[in-house]
Order: sequence, then structure tokens, then C-alpha cells
Amino acid sequence: PGDTITLVGSGFLTGFTLQLVSSGGTTVTLTPTTYTSLTSISGTVPSGTANGTYDIKYTGSSGATAVLTSAVDVDTDPSFTVASGSLGTFTSGDTVNISTGATDTAGTVTFAISVGSLPSGLSLNTSTGAITGTAPTVAADTTSTFTLRATDDENQQSTRQYSITVSPPTFVNSGFSFGNY
Repeated sequence: PGDTITLVGSGFLTGFTLQLVSSGGTTVTLTPTTYTSLTSISGTVPSGTANGTYDIKYTGSSGATAVLTSAVDVDTDPSFTVASGSLGTFTSGDTVNISTGATDTAGTVTFAISVGSLPSGLSLNTSTGAITGTAPTVAADTTSTFTLRATDDENQQSTRQYSITVSPPTFVNSGFSFGNY
């Protein structure tokens, strides 16, 4: 989705439509379409197009059609299940267990930190996207910002930027006095 398909041939005219047709008969119209010349036309695969193999159907302004069978394989990038932003604030010593998964209909997704780093004591499960461990000891609030990359079996990638804040423990004086001894 979002990719442009260009057809090279001959005799193309303005006023055409390009469509993807699935084996089940689902039709998706490519928009916008561009007439480049008598030998080149193109169209953009709309977002939301399901993964799969499609025929390309060309319909000229006169209504004449041509079909290229099994011409396009649509595969979307992995889709994160957690929005970008803060994954939370934890106190030093807290157990951290955060899910940041992604899904992809084409198969398995693997995860990696591509920019920045996790707070010390935390690690990324590269198979599930889970971030686990124990929040480190800090003297003041410390925020770690990082970019998580999800990659599918066809090497298509998506990224999301996240942050995790670690705060020092707070101590409350309950009013006890040790007095003079």
C-alpha cells in the first residue's frame, strides 16, 4: 500500500483505470493514476489493500480491457500494536514487563532497537517485542528514548519511537525522631 505500479507497453491513452483483482474477485482501484506517455502509465496501491497476489486489470477510455495475471504481490509492513510515545514511568528496582508487539499477515516479525537504547537492566525479546527486566538505580528521573524496528519475513520494516522513564525511590519521613542519646 502506497507503492506505485508502473506499466510499460504501447498504445496507452488518457482516461484509463487500473485495478487489482484478487483470486476471490475483490477489486481495488489504483488511485491516483498517471498517464506518462503512450508507453507508460502508473497507479498507486491504496492503503488498506489486503495482502495477496493480484491480477492487474487495465480498462481504456473506450472500455477495452487487458489483464496481467498474478502480476502483483501486495505485502504490508508490520503493524505495531502499541502507539508511539511513553511506555511508562517505573521506580528503581521495579520489575518491568511491557508488550510492544507488531503483527504481519506475511509471517513472523522480529524486533530490534534501531536508534537509542533501553535503560540498563532492561532487555528486548527480539521474537515478541516484550521489554522486560528490573528498572535500574537512578539518582534523578531518567528518560530513555529509543526507536523499535519490526521486520517481517520479506524484510519489510516499520518503526516506532518510544520512551521509558525511571525515577528514584521516594522515602517518606513518618515524623520519627531518634532523639538525643
